[in-house]
Amino acid sequence: MRVKDVLIMDGRLSNKDKQLESHHYDEECYSQYIEEQYFKAEHNNFAAHHEENDWKSHRSSALKAAISKLDERSRDIIFHRWLTNEKATLAELAQKHRLSAERIRQIERFTLAKLKTLLGHRPELTR
Repeated sequence: MRVKDVLIMDGRLSNKDKQLESHHYDEECYSQYIEEQYFKAEHNNFAAHHEENDWKSHRSSALKAAISKLDERSRDIIFHRWLTNEKATLAELAQKHRLSAERIRQIERFTLAKLKTLLGHRPELTR
């Protein structure tokens, strides 16, 4: 099939009925209208996708900068509890750092609060 035919059919199936200025059906005019709408929608999706990627990149950079300000033990606990696919248990980290599981939990909680502060956590900025 020709691209033009696909665009026309896509427009017929996806758009609400709209009255064109002319009451006479003009395939060329309608085809041009559908192409404009199709590419306009594609552009909007591209812009939204680009904006989302930009936002993720910004958050990732900000998180890396905030984590770099933590002490080594806190950084290790946060990394193994939150930033890996296979999460470590409190008991595993307690054994590794020679602390109690309760102390690991306290350090984790304190460090998460510190990260929120370092990131300037404001609810309206989270998505």
